[in-house]
Amino acid sequence: MATEGYQAAIQAPHALQPRLHGKSVALDEALDHAANRLRQSRLPLFAGLIGDLPESRALWRLADRCGATVDHAGADALSRMYSVAQMQGLITTTLGEARNRADLWLFIGDGIFRRQPRISERLLSPKQRLHTKAKSNVVVLGSGSRSNMLPNGVEYADLDSCSIADFVGSIRATLQGWELGAFAHPKTQGIAAQVKQAQYLVVAMDPADLSGSRGDGLLDLDLLGIARLIRQINESGRAALLPMGAGDGLSSCQQAGLWHNGFGLRTGHHYNGPHFDPHGHDTARMLQEGGTDLLLWHASLRPIPPPETGLPSLVFGHPGLTFVQEPELFVPLTVPGIHRTGQIHRGDGITVLPLPALFARTESDLAAGPSVYADLLTRIMEESAEC
Repeated sequence: MATEGYQAAIQAPHALQPRLHGKSVALDEALDHAANRLRQSRLPLFAGLIGDLPESRALWRLADRCGATVDHAGADALSRMYSVAQMQGLITTTLGEARNRADLWLFIGDGIFRRQPRISERLLSPKQRLHTKAKSNVVVLGSGSRSNMLPNGVEYADLDSCSIADFVGSIRATLQGWELGAFAHPKTQGIAAQVKQAQYLVVAMDPADLSGSRGDGLLDLDLLGIARLIRQINESGRAALLPMGAGDGLSSCQQAGLWHNGFGLRTGHHYNGPHFDPHGHDTARMLQEGGTDLLLWHASLRPIPPPETGLPSLVFGHPGLTFVQEPELFVPLTVPGIHRTGQIHRGDGITVLPLPALFARTESDLAAGPSVYADLLTRIMEESAEC
């Protein structure tokens, strides 16, 4: 993903003017138009938000002033994880603690190894570990044939038609001493024995890989089963969950939102205070059900276009963005870590990482997202009318 992002940024135009109704305009004219649109809107939606931490902070401040609802392109997976946490709690760990303490890794799906190819080097087989010299064992629960991206020595369990929730449930039952007989997956006994012997089990997964397992209560049944397994083990041992998604600036946007209003993503800024609704404030739902009258789409890290909609759209982002349907306004921005320095949260949300500029462009080439949104906020606040 990082390689694709660098290539897209380097190959994108370096001197690109904003476009209003498909025609090139000056940046001041573009921002005047955006400010007027935001001022007139009654239910604006800020979505996408594929950017770095300074952009996220500036967007949250602007959304608060404009009464906007804020959602990230990857917030669905995060919302499902928080729903399970709200129901029964969720014990999680950090990259550093897992790297140094885990003696058994249980990966849910093999997609993490495709998206994060350095995981073996950085987490599973580091040169040094602080708390144990023993090599950690790795088990991957997948579906279909074994991927060639998996490192040597990894045990692979093909679940075939067995769901994650059912397999994890069978592990829990086996740990409690139940005899499952022919009904259990062939790998159940062996993996349950490893889980029982482990000093510190880490269950690693990307919540986005569990998108097809919702129950009637909108809870992710796979994730619910994993959370219950971890809680069961912690009654007498030690285990934790390590979410390994949070790409495209999702963690930064969530952390900035938590600091801003205490709720984070999928929060609407209303006259009587922030309103958090993890299901109702989903971008697709709001666009389909008339929950907004204006879309502001931000995507500076990668050229991801906004969803097609008949609503007025203000798009700020990657100079390589292309559209099936030209938005009302497009303002090209610098790419964090390419054209300008920036900061972004690590996937576990614990550490802020610097994004040094790969190469600097002159100020006249592309506008920087944080300054653009600060400028918009200033223009709006100069008007006497409320947003």
